[in-house]
Amino acid sequence: MANNLSRYKWTFLAGIAFLASLLWSITFSYEFSILLVSLSFFCFLASFFVSLILGLTRRSKEAFYRIIINVIFLLLFFPTKTLGIYVEDRLFLMRLPRFQEVTN
Repeated sequence: MANNLSRYKWTFLAGIAFLASLLWSITFSYEFSILLVSLSFFCFLASFFVSLILGLTRRSKEAFYRIIINVIFLLLFFPTKTLGIYVEDRLFLMRLPRFQEVTN
């Protein structure tokens, strides 16, 4: 089973890097994070289009699995965005009493 998944490691890596950088960007909102999200998004987009081209030209089960993996990562965009917003709000609420104490 592990040998079968090793064929898709770059597809998994591109998808996970995109989702992780998106989560980090939404949660912490650093200037550098926008650059990281853009770079990882373009890598993921390249992986997605290469998978589509391979799927259309080869029409094999392996190419179909690559497309399915990319679609799954694409569908995980919205839950990742929601999780990032939730974590950002929780961090803000956790630090709020300290800021209120300083201003009083």
